[in-house]
Amino acid sequence: MDIAGISQIFAIILLCKESNTRLVVKKIENCDPKFNYPFKLSVRTYNRPDAQYFDVNCTWPVDMDSTIGVTMQFDYVLVGRSMPILRAKENYLCDSANKYLGEPWYDACRQANIPVKKCPIPKGFYQLKNFKFDSEKMGVKSLPFGMITSKSVIFNNRNQDILACIIAEVDNIEK
Repeated sequence: MDIAGISQIFAIILLCKESNTRLVVKKIENCDPKFNYPFKLSVRTYNRPDAQYFDVNCTWPVDMDSTIGVTMQFDYVLVGRSMPILRAKENYLCDSANKYLGEPWYDACRQANIPVKKCPIPKGFYQLKNFKFDSEKMGVKSLPFGMITSKSVIFNNRNQDILACIIAEVDNIEK
């Protein structure tokens, strides 16, 4: 996967399911489509009978080193109301991705020619085509069935500049 997948899928990948559930990504996009974030991202999702797939294009303007962090929030949506599930801040995004995202992250790194389990990730353009998202390979505790929203803000630890803000909607469904 690429850095785009990092942000987007980072938020989403933290949402794992039990063996009888499957995560289906409904949308991944910038928090404010009119804002010119330094981190450029476009994601297209599509479903096939066997799984969900992604096409991702991402331009990362700086090395993803120890100066790049992320804050994340996840909410469960029930009858139009949001209930907080998790709020977290990680000061080193690259290490966090390697720690929490598991095999889907490593598979994405391989496809995007990013060294697996290595930090920092160099700045540049990264791309995924026809990337199979296998939520069963993720290693995070399960979440309730239903719609889950996430917001990830990627920032520079030195000056708190926001590099990206990404929102996602994920449906945790029964297989």
